[in-house]
Amino acid sequence: MIPKRKIITQDQFDLAYQQVQNTQSIVEAIVVGLLTIEEQINRYLNKKVLRPQFLWQGTNLSYEKKLRFAQSLGFIKNSKQNYWEDLILYYEKIGNLRNKFAHNLNYQLSQADLHLLQKINETFQFDNKPKFPKTYIEEVEYTKYAMSILMSFAAMFAN
Repeated sequence: MIPKRKIITQDQFDLAYQQVQNTQSIVEAIVVGLLTIEEQINRYLNKKVLRPQFLWQGTNLSYEKKLRFAQSLGFIKNSKQNYWEDLILYYEKIGNLRNKFAHNLNYQLSQADLHLLQKINETFQFDNKPKFPKTYIEEVEYTKYAMSILMSFAAMFAN
């Protein structure tokens, strides 16, 4: 489990939240969040590989493959701590959650999905942290908060 401390700053979180604050649904918050995360992964890969043009030319790397490749190059790094693996797991599970929505028009958040968002949200303490959702509108805010945390980390690691 990632320790309950601020590894990312409130400003980094606020900047990420601005990117999802106008989303109106859980699906929209997840898609915008993951597109932003994937963009950060792409930036990181472009900086780390010798000839990035060959990485993208004629390839169709999935989000998960990009994540794994970036991880192998040190995208999420801390050699002394193994809790960073939890963060990679969060990125994978959010990608899987996006796929559930993409392949099932009527998909609704399950208790397992809410538990994942809860684990992400409880990891860090920021201003205006939402309470566990009871309504759909609260679920949207809860999702925005979790995505902002993950987006903040992606931006930090890409720079």
